[in-house]
Amino acid sequence: MKSKNISALLLLSVAFCGNAMAELTLIETRKAARDAAYAQAHMDKDTVYWIQASPSVDNTSVAIQSFAARGTSGQKSVTLPVLPMLMSPLYRSLQPKGLILTYMDYAGKVHISKVDDSLSIVKRTVDLDDSSIVNEVIFTQEGYVIGGVRNDDYASLMLLNKNISKQTSIDLPIKKKGEVSSLLLDKGRFFAISSHYDASAYVHELSLSGAVRKTTQLRGGAATGVSLGNRGFAISYRVDREVFIERFDGEMKSLWIKKLHDVAGVATRKGSLLDMKNGIAWVGANNDKLTIYRLDDNGNVIHTSIDTSSGYGLPPSGGYLSIVLDRDIHVRGQDRKNDGTVDGSIDSFYFIDRER
Repeated sequence: MKSKNISALLLLSVAFCGNAMAELTLIETRKAARDAAYAQAHMDKDTVYWIQASPSVDNTSVAIQSFAARGTSGQKSVTLPVLPMLMSPLYRSLQPKGLILTYMDYAGKVHISKVDDSLSIVKRTVDLDDSSIVNEVIFTQEGYVIGGVRNDDYASLMLLNKNISKQTSIDLPIKKKGEVSSLLLDKGRFFAISSHYDASAYVHELSLSGAVRKTTQLRGGAATGVSLGNRGFAISYRVDREVFIERFDGEMKSLWIKKLHDVAGVATRKGSLLDMKNGIAWVGANNDKLTIYRLDDNGNVIHTSIDTSSGYGLPPSGGYLSIVLDRDIHVRGQDRKNDGTVDGSIDSFYFIDRER
């Protein structure tokens, strides 16, 4: 299905405070016949891919291109063995090669496909055991760590060896229904954040072999996190209808807590966090509007950008995909405008929040 490309370059309404300022700009929209699964993959510190399935129900291919590319520039295509209904939104690796795609088909089965280095051929595909949703995959020196939800609605954490032939389930100590909502890799260890249906959340520190070393309860639920390198970690969570960011040192000792806002209207259940190298960014929706906070390392909000003009709200998937390039925040997603369109079409959108 041919897409209609619309380059917008529309300057959107921005709120700011302190001595930092940024401009939120709608860079591009592309219309498609229907919504399609999409994801992002961090292959190393310099390479991030935007991955989107074909909107055609007769086409099992996915397009892979640089997250910051416009139109179809540099786009490659790989054909999957089945049509993906959902894709794991986030894959992280310190390796520049070895992309894997994790996705659910329309029968509810979750698959993982290893793509060759040319990004054009699937080398191997396996089914994941006892998995209904995959939220994130990270690649370590031991293999792949996969976090999500089991078929019985309990949090799922799994190890997969490098040639994706052996699966090992990790037994987390918290026995409550929920999900592994975030994975963090740091200096020979990894952390899994589990969020549960009773609005609680926990951070589990594990060895690369999957042994649980320590579990710490957070102050809220619906949690996600980001590693800040030698500056520790940041975690976002909700307490009732309040959204917070908490920063921790490398040993998970709390350094500060900052409230961002009260939840209003349609909002993301889990915000995304980004490492700004000398600060932290939060990307999500509140009151059905894309909202971006920039904070310094001491927890001060130095800028807030809010989209009040594009007409796009929270994506049907429930969240945005975002990266940092230099000091600019790039955000992608899909939504339908409230313009009376009834043909089922949807727009893929691309924003940049530029620091000025």
